[in-house]
Amino acid sequence: MNTPSWTQPPKLSMIGLRKPLLKPAIRRKQYMNNRKRGVLRWLLLGALGSLALTQALAQAQTSEPPLTWQTCSACPEPPEIAFSGAPLWRGTAVTNILHLGRPQVPERASQNTSIHGASLPLPPAWGYRVAFTFTLATWDSYNAPGTPNPPYNGGTGYWDSFSVSLSNAPYWALPLSDPLGDNDPLRLGFLWGGTSYGDGFLETRMGSERVFLEARPWAPNFLNVVLDTATLPAANHNYPSWGTVRLQWIDPLTTLSRYVARKDQLSLETFRAWGCARGESLPPWGWGTVILDFGYPRMQNGEYGAATLVDFTFVSTTTIVTLTRSFLDGFAECNGTARLYLALGVNNASEAVTRAHGRAWAQMINRLNQDVWDNPHWLGRFWVLGAIDAEPGWNSSQATREWVEGYTEVADLLDLGSYLLNFGSCDGCPFRGCPSCQPSNGWTLEDLWYISWGAEAAEPFPEIYLTNGVNAEQWFHVARYGLETHQRAMIFTGVLTTWTACQETRDEQCQTTERRAGIDNQPMEGYLQMHRILSSHPILSQAYPRFSSDISWER
Repeated sequence: MNTPSWTQPPKLSMIGLRKPLLKPAIRRKQYMNNRKRGVLRWLLLGALGSLALTQALAQAQTSEPPLTWQTCSACPEPPEIAFSGAPLWRGTAVTNILHLGRPQVPERASQNTSIHGASLPLPPAWGYRVAFTFTLATWDSYNAPGTPNPPYNGGTGYWDSFSVSLSNAPYWALPLSDPLGDNDPLRLGFLWGGTSYGDGFLETRMGSERVFLEARPWAPNFLNVVLDTATLPAANHNYPSWGTVRLQWIDPLTTLSRYVARKDQLSLETFRAWGCARGESLPPWGWGTVILDFGYPRMQNGEYGAATLVDFTFVSTTTIVTLTRSFLDGFAECNGTARLYLALGVNNASEAVTRAHGRAWAQMINRLNQDVWDNPHWLGRFWVLGAIDAEPGWNSSQATREWVEGYTEVADLLDLGSYLLNFGSCDGCPFRGCPSCQPSNGWTLEDLWYISWGAEAAEPFPEIYLTNGVNAEQWFHVARYGLETHQRAMIFTGVLTTWTACQETRDEQCQTTERRAGIDNQPMEGYLQMHRILSSHPILSQAYPRFSSDISWER
């Protein structure tokens, strides 16, 4: 892209398996064992022969898997469910309004014993945020038998329930029994039912909710929006219920990254407030990646650092260390349990993009990770990463590779996990509409693969900005190149979008026109684009991202 923009370790993208809390000697042994397993995996792949690999690559599909609401076809009786509204995301047919049950029926009407609702398959992630409004009505009850319920004084029991939940299979395929609980196999975000039945009172509830639902990053996930009249032990046709749920927002557990733009932002109080805001945005079990983009690499008066993006204020690596500590303090104060990867980044649009600067940046990251190791309140919760917004249009591939190589030479990957995120672009790279395109400014796919995955420290966290999916297709070509040329599958740590920044600036590049696509992908749109293009490939389907972040100028 043409405007500066904006995770887990043996690669960081395997952090779900890595145990950073182990003592250094134990971690070192585990690290080497993991590396051996990776080598054995690819030796086995190599043993299949180049013909088998070629055949596997040839089987890559260009069609994306369907994304659609699923309803229960195996329920005791047909579900009463209808859909309306607008698509939840651009490029999909997933509508946002669900009508559960038959509306406005009398108390003595009969209702099918069924799961009146739908389940939506979602990509693997650490969690999802779901916002919705609802209008619900019931003649029935959902509480323990014998519960006092004045002034109704009707019958009680666990009969009809409305719920919004997440699970690893569709709702009706789960081994459930009433009362529903917030545990595996069901993670409940919302549950409601009536007080009593047979009393002549129609109970209603209207409102809005925003819920966090814990997901599984290595397994399928299903969002369930359901009126349940079938789960045993209490199920029959009596005392009907109905309702409407309007989904406003579904996205993976998205953090808010930040451009460091001006001198007035370089205070301990500001960074502490930024950290607190990020902590408050995650649930207690959350795990996210936040990128702080400090701007242009610089060296001034013998010190390495960066120049902020708007007013070019120089900030040294020593000052960045102090500001970062304040950010982590703020996060820890406002969320006592969530985990965070904090990536400190620069771009490659500078003459100071040198090997020496890369080495200095890695020294800074090592120092901060040692601080984490020495702080019992941070240990096991925080990891600090390097980051670079590497874009072919901004600098030569040679200079950018030198910076990455300098960083890798110094970064302590084994004991401290000081990995490097490339949160850049793939300018000019091939995509479906231009399979013969080449990266801009003399770059090659090899260069982009190397700074994103080939270098030992490097991890990809690419910009997936374009609403037409071209950015995802371009990075898919880089990943496929690496698999075909190096027999190594590039695992995407996460996806970066710029929806919030677009809302703040109203930049013309953000807007879709008849001649070009905009760059204002919502977080879920970028996440889905990357996941769906990777899932079309027989090998790269396991390389999908687990983290999502959206970048901001003002928040």
